[in-house]
Amino acid sequence: MKSRSGLVFDVPRSLQFIFKDIFLHRAYAPAQLLRHLPRDPVVLDLGANAGFFSLFALHVRPQARVLSFEPMPANYRLLQKNHALQRNRNWSIFHEAVSDQSGSAWLQFPNELQPSTTASLLKSESTSPGNRVKVKTRTLEEILGSETSGKCDWLKIDVEGYEYDILYHLPERIFRKIRTMAIEADPVDNHRKQKMALASFLEEMNFSVLLADDAVLYALNRSFG
Repeated sequence: MKSRSGLVFDVPRSLQFIFKDIFLHRAYAPAQLLRHLPRDPVVLDLGANAGFFSLFALHVRPQARVLSFEPMPANYRLLQKNHALQRNRNWSIFHEAVSDQSGSAWLQFPNELQPSTTASLLKSESTSPGNRVKVKTRTLEEILGSETSGKCDWLKIDVEGYEYDILYHLPERIFRKIRTMAIEADPVDNHRKQKMALASFLEEMNFSVLLADDAVLYALNRSFG
């Protein structure tokens, strides 16, 4: 497929629903959020899968600098393919997971050979030991320090329940460097690891929070006006 902005991308049939959610329904980009973005934002895509959100960010902000992180091997192969199709775009991809600790961790998923939308660092009793792989991990604080000079205008997170660990362990001073967030907040428990608890936490971090009808949460840093 090819967009009007000149982007080219491969959309496997099994991932068409994700492509539609991102490009047609704009799942991570409500108008309120887009209005807060500069013309050349720094965009972090955590849980990039095949790269559709990263491509969407480059579609609506062609001058963006995009950094995509995807740990699952099958997904990363698709991400590499879509990355290779682009020309003259400021887009970097990383075969890594973003976590609350740097080092390595076990990533669990249903099928090693097929792309997945459910791969997660969360331990699951239903996942067999054979369907896991050890992946490199970095913290969001480390990425901001080493890759973006401390700047992030648009943070998208879709990491199947591990978003809480990433954000709850992030130092408060780092939140001041993030302009907007779009987070897939999957419920993990009935306490801190669910959408309303995360919304309250982000309000304490000086964000205005918008809640979508589904699991998506949008946050706008009040410090940026």
